Amino acid sequence: MKFCSFGMGALLAGVLTAFSARLYAANPPTATPAQIKAFQTVADKAIGYLQKSQNEDGSYGAQKMPAITAINTTALLRIGRPTNDPLVAKGLKFLESNIHDDGGIYGPKSRLQNYETCAAVVCLAAANSDGKYTKILKQADEFLKKIQDGGVDEANVGYGGVGYDGKSRPDLSNTSMFMDAMQAAGTGPDDPHVKAALVFISRCQNLESEHNTTPFAAKFNDGGFYYSPASTKEADANGGLRSYGSMSYAGLKSMLFAGLGPDDKRVKAATEWIKKNYDLKSNPGMGSAGLYYYYLTYAKALEALGQPEFTDAKGVKHNWRKELVAELASRQKPDGSWVNDNRQWLENDASVASGIALLALSYCKPQTAANKAAPQADAKTKTSFSTPAAGAKPVAAGSSAEFKKEAAAFRKALAKRDLKGAKQLLAELEKSAQSDADQDAYSRLDLYDQYYEGFWVAIGNVARSLKPTDEIVLGNARAIVVDAEPTSMTLRVDGQSRRFTIENMPNNLALAIANQWFDKSAKNKLFIGAFMAAEGAVADAKKIWQEAGRAGVDVQSLVALADTELTDK
Repeated sequence: MKFCSFGMGALLAGVLTAFSARLYAANPPTATPAQIKAFQTVADKAIGYLQKSQNEDGSYGAQKMPAITAINTTALLRIGRPTNDPLVAKGLKFLESNIHDDGGIYGPKSRLQNYETCAAVVCLAAANSDGKYTKILKQADEFLKKIQDGGVDEANVGYGGVGYDGKSRPDLSNTSMFMDAMQAAGTGPDDPHVKAALVFISRCQNLESEHNTTPFAAKFNDGGFYYSPASTKEADANGGLRSYGSMSYAGLKSMLFAGLGPDDKRVKAATEWIKKNYDLKSNPGMGSAGLYYYYLTYAKALEALGQPEFTDAKGVKHNWRKELVAELASRQKPDGSWVNDNRQWLENDASVASGIALLALSYCKPQTAANKAAPQADAKTKTSFSTPAAGAKPVAAGSSAEFKKEAAAFRKALAKRDLKGAKQLLAELEKSAQSDADQDAYSRLDLYDQYYEGFWVAIGNVARSLKPTDEIVLGNARAIVVDAEPTSMTLRVDGQSRRFTIENMPNNLALAIANQWFDKSAKNKLFIGAFMAAEGAVADAKKIWQEAGRAGVDVQSLVALADTELTDK
């Protein structure tokens, strides 16, 4: 966990060594005013439409499908509406009214139990910052796993897939939504249900390999994806199942969520298919059918792929977020809704198409300074801080050998992030400090401990404020929040969900959170410096403390600490 002689810039922007080699590439740190305006104009019109079209019970449309309410509400949350926003609150209440004893979240007599429950899980996870839905999410997760087609034999072509209700044949669309729900619930790629789903997803790819030995794979062998190997209804004259846009993006995204990396041949083949078929005017292979669903799978997959710019087969670079915003704007109706002239999959219903389009739009949210929260690592996070006065007495020479030994044990406990153990050792140090030199050293170490503990309290405050889909920027990379609590957080990295606590959080991740969310006051450099010193970067800690000193903060005792106790062997 130690830093390796990094400079301050590297410490704050370095890539996590504990993560996989590839992380999601970051959005541009700041969007242009024109991009922000373009996004906000479309979003505001769409939200205006939802305000006028939401039913009194919180649902949308004549059919009052929980899935549509979940999709709309998820989009609102992702765009930045809080859970107490009237539109969001009513939508959440409607979803709560559709929770069943079996753990599923679906409408009365629904034949779309997987589809509706998956959409609801993603929504409730996004609204679960206070833990209100934790139990409900766990029950829904168990419900979904029960209706997955585990089969008795992996050789069964439907093994690992999910259909609309656990009874119908499995398909990639429903399995893709299942993967979204698993991600939202924090279920990682090592889970047997995710592994089983990957088997089915691989069998939906037109790629002849050991992962797809069905007779369909060799017919096209182009790397794209089709709807289901369990149905031959869509087969062409030669018995092949054609690849098309929405399924290809859904397949790629689901493989990334299942833990496959960019070097896996399945991911490479899918990416190549997308390069050759990059399009926003139509759903490749399907024309206008399912166009808005296509936009949603496009946005999810390209975010998961981690490329702010996507280069197509002709070498043309696409700022895909900017292009999608423009395309959605061009198709938006004057009242803020979207409607597809093609009736396929109910997209001719504004309540259906508009929710899907708005959710796709939410993946294009510009990265701006306004997106950032600003919790402060100040006295509000720990009331007992007592920075020494400017006139603090000079360092007394000659701490006893026994005191130095105990001080070394205290520093070792901090380095292990054993806050409780460090506090106990600090109490012993206070008893051992007999000479003036020992007492002065104890005062500096006590202050150091307070700033170090305050750093983690502030990290916990940030975690409490994080919502699923928030992004942690790490230089030219990013991690996406799945869920977060004051003492732990789950992040999606390289298509995998990883859980971090104080004990195992990589140091560069902790610093990235501090750099992104702490208030930029000079005082907060004292907290960051304490963390850096505990992690072994004493020279860099001293530099940041000195920067705070030049800004008028009293750092005399901390700088003295760096020159004495923190350099003792």
